[in-house]
Amino acid sequence: MIRYYETKYPYYALIPAKTKEEAIEKYINEIAEDDDNCLNDEMKEVSQLYAFIKFADALKYEFKTIGKTLDEFYKAHILLIDGYVR
Repeated sequence: MIRYYETKYPYYALIPAKTKEEAIEKYINEIAEDDDNCLNDEMKEVSQLYAFIKFADALKYEFKTIGKTLDEFYKAHILLIDGYVR
């Protein structure tokens, strides 16, 4: 079962994963290192509804149908990342 994890430090991310450890691994591999070992404390599980609302809000100006938005939500490897990370 997929769960959703959010961290605001060191960079914001919203990540679907089976476990917190998997979310941390995705963060380190795709976004940024965990130089100060804070991710274990910073990474928090959030509800699927909360994750979807944040995701849909980020796409609100793309004028997608709810079906297309749901499809992208369920297929995303990482839902959202901080705009400062490139």
